[in-house]
Amino acid sequence: MSYLQNTIPLVLLLMLYNSAVFAQTYSNPSSVFTNDSDAVCAYVLNGHLMYGSNSCKTDGVPTILSQAKSITPDVISYLANTDKSLYVLILNHYQCNECNLDLSKLCTYDNNGNQIPQFSDEQKKVLSDLQANFSFNICPFTNHSTSMTLPSMASYNIPDPLKQFRSGVSAKNVKCQKGLEIVIKAEDGTPACVTHNGAIKLTQRGWYKMP
Repeated sequence: MSYLQNTIPLVLLLMLYNSAVFAQTYSNPSSVFTNDSDAVCAYVLNGHLMYGSNSCKTDGVPTILSQAKSITPDVISYLANTDKSLYVLILNHYQCNECNLDLSKLCTYDNNGNQIPQFSDEQKKVLSDLQANFSFNICPFTNHSTSMTLPSMASYNIPDPLKQFRSGVSAKNVKCQKGLEIVIKAEDGTPACVTHNGAIKLTQRGWYKMP
């Protein structure tokens, strides 16, 4: 039986978000599927499992949704919205009021014209797919350098929820990045950081509960 696991949105997500994390290269495509030939596993932009059975691995290659097989349209739509929300949160350094943002103002580039933060090749494929097939605008991956003030690195010092949990922090006391809130997986009690809307949807479906 399939379920949504460990994310945001909107993310949503579990992770320490900085440019190094999002530049991570997922070099083992086989990690998308397990030895279970019937398993369907879908991973969101940060590489965390968002949809799949118990036989799916926790982390894998972000899923290119237009190429996903055996996943219903409503789940594809949910995963696409999760990837979109994650992308906006990443670009806006996890400051997301109502997330009704002008994306063009979030596109920033270093002196070499590379986007900040930098995304892995696999993440770029997912983002390009969102633009081509899901009506979502993204920033060019390269462009003219922009003048900008980077946020304090202190804003990135909150560890991944699972890392906190496995280090001995109780699920209800796990800290999330700004703009996200904690939910607890009903099946095994593990925590995840998701957006407010994501939390509502996950708890309504009974997959997660509030602490």
